[in-house]
Amino acid sequence: MVTAFLGRWKMVKVVEIVCLLLAGIILVIWKQTNNPIVANLLMQVVLVISFVPSAIRIKQLKERQKSLPWIFATVAYVFMTIALLVDTQGFKPFQLVNPLVPGIGGNGLLAYLAYRQEKILRKSAR
Repeated sequence: MVTAFLGRWKMVKVVEIVCLLLAGIILVIWKQTNNPIVANLLMQVVLVISFVPSAIRIKQLKERQKSLPWIFATVAYVFMTIALLVDTQGFKPFQLVNPLVPGIGGNGLLAYLAYRQEKILRKSAR
């Protein structure tokens, strides 16, 4: 909603359309199988794919990002993982997929790339 007021709308790219279609297919699979575990695991694939365009644009220095928000997001997923691991009632391995793969993996990758970008831009500004 904020982007509407700030005028920062971006054109929807192919990856976003693919992610939306995959999410729709997963919704149908979830409805047909009535198995939220399978739907959740499949959704993690969509979440990983959704990080790819941002990672590419940050790596190519086509999109400026600050590393701090990505670092905070990664730390939040680290805490989520710790909470699952120390849960006294135990956990099932599939519950770790979300915080580890897109959470720590995706956000951590973008945090690293944004930090690297900040260093490159600081060097070039000198």
